[in-house]
Amino acid sequence: MKIQLAAQRYEVHLPIAVWAANQNHTDGVTESMSSHDIRFSVDDSVRLQQGSPIMLFVSLPSELTCGKPIQLRASGQIVEIESHPLSDDGRRTLVAAMDWYDFVRSTDPQGKAEATVF
Repeated sequence: MKIQLAAQRYEVHLPIAVWAANQNHTDGVTESMSSHDIRFSVDDSVRLQQGSPIMLFVSLPSELTCGKPIQLRASGQIVEIESHPLSDDGRRTLVAAMDWYDFVRSTDPQGKAEATVF
């Protein structure tokens, strides 16, 4: 008998910074997360394609980090671009599979990432 374990998915709405390999950058909001992937929405003007390598920085709320600015940093690739029409605010929903992730302290007082990627 083969047992498959599904990753628990959490609905969370947190700020996310998305960096593409070509150094395009956009900010967005997470919709849900698991230990394997992150679903998020970004402005549609950023042209990410399925398979595009990306680096993600999710700002964690101070309630989870004891007031210290900490971010989830993840490297992965776009695995899904949702085909439904754009939202009213011109945002598109994407899913990124994570190859790896870790937690980093931010040196920015507002908790935003100062990233050098790729």
